Amino acid sequence: MLTPKDVHAMLAAADGDAGLFVPRAALATLVRTEGSSFRRAGSQMLVGANGRIVRGFSGGCPESDIALRATRVIASGIGERARYNRENGLDLLIEMGCGGELEIVLEPMAERASLRFLDVIAERWRSRETAIMASGFPADPSRTAAGRLIWCDGKILLDGLGNDTAAAVIAAADSGHSMTSRTLVLAGAATDVLYQPILPPIQLVLIGANAVADTLARAARDLAWPVVRIDPRTTTADEFARRSAIGGSGEPPVCDGNTFVVCMTYQLERDLDYAAAALATAVPYVGILGSHRRAAQMQQRLDERCGGAARGRLFTPAGLSIGSEDVEEIAVSLVAEIMAVAARKSGLPLSRSSEPIHANNVTGIHADSRP
Repeated sequence: MLTPKDVHAMLAAADGDAGLFVPRAALATLVRTEGSSFRRAGSQMLVGANGRIVRGFSGGCPESDIALRATRVIASGIGERARYNRENGLDLLIEMGCGGELEIVLEPMAERASLRFLDVIAERWRSRETAIMASGFPADPSRTAAGRLIWCDGKILLDGLGNDTAAAVIAAADSGHSMTSRTLVLAGAATDVLYQPILPPIQLVLIGANAVADTLARAARDLAWPVVRIDPRTTTADEFARRSAIGGSGEPPVCDGNTFVVCMTYQLERDLDYAAAALATAVPYVGILGSHRRAAQMQQRLDERCGGAARGRLFTPAGLSIGSEDVEEIAVSLVAEIMAVAARKSGLPLSRSSEPIHANNVTGIHADSRP
């Protein structure tokens, strides 16, 4: 699946590197996996005409062979489908070392406009709105080009499949909008259609003006998470509560179902006020820095103020137990805990966990955030 970092990195490369589309680039999409694999279906890798690889399928996947195929697609302008399984590319499967099988479609990207679907995704994310994307990959990509359809609540936002097929693709979508793939006959040809939910990425709200907040903001931006800074010296808890509920002028609310709030004002009463305001919204996580003794006080006070609203969503002391000492290590601890909560994971070492490595949910924290 596409991550916020994937989308932003590919758009930044396309807009900032003039040689990427001279004369064209190639987009590799992982359309099907079986068994263990480093990335899941929907993940993409962009290869420029200048040889640059953006967001490669790293971690042992046959990236060099995919890049070689991409140069052929760029030169010919004709798409390809590559399968790495027991019958094809066995040497590369052995190189992967994870035992998985992959199927990848490579498309020629003739110009910057070919990546319009990434612009639409980024626009939805900026507005914290949802959508569904259906990517159609023909059985023979050398004859028929791939295309993408993005819609929400019956409104088509991008139609790269053609109006005559949009209705059929939407009708075949899974009612839960989960990550699914199915084969449909579109315009008389068998087409693999991969459905992906487009949901707002993790958004971080940092309440505090200090070195930890600054470092955590940098770490979040490295992951392409939107960051909202709340300075307690200029924004009271009441003002934060109003912004969380209704947003600013023309802006979405500060807090939604995939927003994670970290309080670090280092004043107990102030942290209580901001945390209570956050817990009154749909956020799945409110973290408060501090000691175990202080955390016990916070937990009791917030239980009294918020009742059951605090249970399961209040994390104090915030962060995973990794022995953090300085601000950078504290930021790593907090980011790791937030990722674990967002993915519905335990946060245990992989060597001591039998749960799947990838996220449990591909449709967001709350069911009501679906389109």
